Amino acid sequence: MLNYWGGNNYFDVSLPFHGPVRESFPEVDHLPWDERYRRLLERATWESLRGRVFRFSNLATAFATRCVEFGLSRTLIPSVGLCVHPWLFADHGLSVVTTEIAQSALAVLSEPNRWPRLYSLAAFERWDIAESASYATQGNPNHFARMPDLDDEGVRELLRRRITFAHRDWADLPLADRSVDALFATNALPRESSAEQFRVLQEWIRVVRPGGVVFFAQHNFYDSDVEAILSNAGWVQSDILGGERPVQFGEIGFQIRYSSG
Repeated sequence: MLNYWGGNNYFDVSLPFHGPVRESFPEVDHLPWDERYRRLLERATWESLRGRVFRFSNLATAFATRCVEFGLSRTLIPSVGLCVHPWLFADHGLSVVTTEIAQSALAVLSEPNRWPRLYSLAAFERWDIAESASYATQGNPNHFARMPDLDDEGVRELLRRRITFAHRDWADLPLADRSVDALFATNALPRESSAEQFRVLQEWIRVVRPGGVVFFAQHNFYDSDVEAILSNAGWVQSDILGGERPVQFGEIGFQIRYSSG
């Protein structure tokens, strides 16, 4: 429909639109995890979904680089959501076990070629440009340079052979005791229940081998019990991203980054 208002030379153009309207922040927090991701993938804007895909990826690539420098090989990424992190770790030559309770999220992450608006090089570049624009002239502070070309079947299949995707609860990991060298987690601790949080931490303590390293970033809460639980298990706070490891042989080093956004 076209309307012309001659007095002020104003045109009003209406174009028909068919399909769901994508939202920046669809209301999903009340839903179970599996349905939550389904609703996000159906309704959320591609820009907001890319924010979830590439969130913390600068930290993931920095940690993966340290793992290679430390001579570590097997990494656990629990409760991964939609994050591209397993593919980034595999791109550094690391073996990766990644878990998620929401099958809907895991299905998307394990088939990135079906979601080029989220996992392609073009999607990464759009996210990077959008982030840079939001910080004006400062550039994207979360930029990371090493993004594999997941549109390329050869690249994708090579990396896929290094990744195990497991549909599991965050407090029930499909791993033997002391079977991983490193753990990288983002928002992988429950916030609603301290008892559930303790169960998750106990699983981490169970599966990381002596001499391993752990980094996790967490939004919107600070709980000193987390550090106390890990310290009581013999883990030692270290600047892992800065290249520091515990000086005592066999000690597990951990680093936490709390964030409000």
